[in-house]
Amino acid sequence: VPNHKFIMNDIINYSKSPVRRTIIDFELDYKNFTNIEELEKVLGTALEEFKPYIEYDSFKLKILHIHRDYVHLKVQYAMNVTDRNKTKEIRKQTIRKILAFVKENTKL
Repeated sequence: VPNHKFIMNDIINYSKSPVRRTIIDFELDYKNFTNIEELEKVLGTALEEFKPYIEYDSFKLKILHIHRDYVHLKVQYAMNVTDRNKTKEIRKQTIRKILAFVKENTKL
């Protein structure tokens, strides 16, 4: 693009659109959880404190693939704000809750 185009016209950078959806992919061994509803409830209560930042009814826990030894899952939710720090904080809290859930439910 010639330089004079930048001076004479308004340029919109569509690639810099705000990302509002957070997706966390993870895998769980079958022996690390009893049922999917329990995990969904734990994650839902973990995100309850961030309710003002997450769009209402956007939280979803999906099973992507069922493998022989593990299940591939995805947590997704949409943000109301585009604050990177708040997004990182919520993501970190969600991952920590998943790890705590696995630790509590690991059968030896």
